[in-house]
Amino acid sequence: PYTGAVLGEFKQQESFFHFVEQIHRGLVAGRVGKLIMGINSIIFLFILGTGIVLWWPAARNMFTQRLQIKWGSSWKRLNHDFHIVLGFYTSLFLFIMALTGMGMSFDWVGQTINTLTHSPQQRMEPPTSAAAEPGTAAFGADAALAFARQQAYAQKPVGQRIRGLFKPIHTGAIFGWPSKLLAFVIVLLGATFPITGTILWLNRTRKAKKKGQPRVALA
Repeated sequence: PYTGAVLGEFKQQESFFHFVEQIHRGLVAGRVGKLIMGINSIIFLFILGTGIVLWWPAARNMFTQRLQIKWGSSWKRLNHDFHIVLGFYTSLFLFIMALTGMGMSFDWVGQTINTLTHSPQQRMEPPTSAAAEPGTAAFGADAALAFARQQAYAQKPVGQRIRGLFKPIHTGAIFGWPSKLLAFVIVLLGATFPITGTILWLNRTRKAKKKGQPRVALA
């Protein structure tokens, strides 16, 4: 049974994960850091778009090659496939993450959504409590909280509902632990692409230099 007794005090602002979130969202630098992260999201979207253009095969018979990793090949070929193949499979998820990240960084994104959905720009005030009528069955704490959340969400304008989905989509929390686990794997793979991409660039640069070296004819 619930007694209402205070069991302890938790300060979210002093927790480790809150600090990590502040680094991720704005580098702990206020509006300037938030702007930097927003610009990074735009750059990331551009890189993803150009990556898909570069991935797109010139001939139809090359599609299968771009969708499969050739296990047992040389390390250079595996590095190429990890970047090309895994990059394609994760590109849509990374694009959504970058897009929602941009939406959380720039206020104009939410304002644009509100304008397109004819929603008010200002947030609605939270509902106030009211005394229960005589003879009404009392709610338990869990039931009351669930009802309040449902009512508060249902009363929000369409634009604010869409804006409220940005964070759960961005973090993968929208469908619980399964989508969180998927987001975790996608982010881990995404962290490898700058490494595999740099190795690809170095290999191609060295190959181009070798081709450009003059050949010495022996008598």
